[in-house]
Amino acid sequence: MNGMTDLEDDEDGLSAGPVVVRRAIYDETEKLRAEREPGGPSAVYIASGRMQTYQDEGDTENAALWAAIYHYLMELDCSKSDAPLVILEEGETWDWQQEKVIRQNA
Repeated sequence: MNGMTDLEDDEDGLSAGPVVVRRAIYDETEKLRAEREPGGPSAVYIASGRMQTYQDEGDTENAALWAAIYHYLMELDCSKSDAPLVILEEGETWDWQQEKVIRQNA
């Protein structure tokens, strides 16, 4: 799981968050957004296309990366604009019950 939102929805159908994402997925998503041309295809559309291309080529590692980016972007689209964003660093996990980051060897 590289990105996920809390399942509790607001009355408008958007997740109240938090949105949880691993640092590598966050960084690649920001790079994609920065490279995207104004007025061009959306980042979600680009990520979906790259995911499909890598799947078609049998490149499971890159297909998984772009699937994670795609799912993260979709989660952002389905979350309230003020939903908290939690970026997990290497070795960290998110505890949904306690709503906090758990660091290994901490």
